[in-house]
Amino acid sequence: MRKILDLVAVLSLVLSGTMVGGTVFGYMYLTSEKGQKQIKELVMNQVKDQLPSLVGGAMPSMTGKALPIGGSSKPKGLPFGGR
Repeated sequence: MRKILDLVAVLSLVLSGTMVGGTVFGYMYLTSEKGQKQIKELVMNQVKDQLPSLVGGAMPSMTGKALPIGGSSKPKGLPFGGR
């Protein structure tokens, strides 16, 4: 029985140490300039690969005329009866 409890204690220590080490490594990687650059490049490459298929034919090849603008540049007043 004692050997089983010792084994469980050792496994618990190894698991806890691994979690702490992984967390420290992950934090150091995510906050470093090199790590951020690698993550940005990875994301941008994935976006560039997927963008043409996502947009597809949704973008028009040419747009129409500009919207017409009224001749008066003065505001007409408040819509709720004020001056």
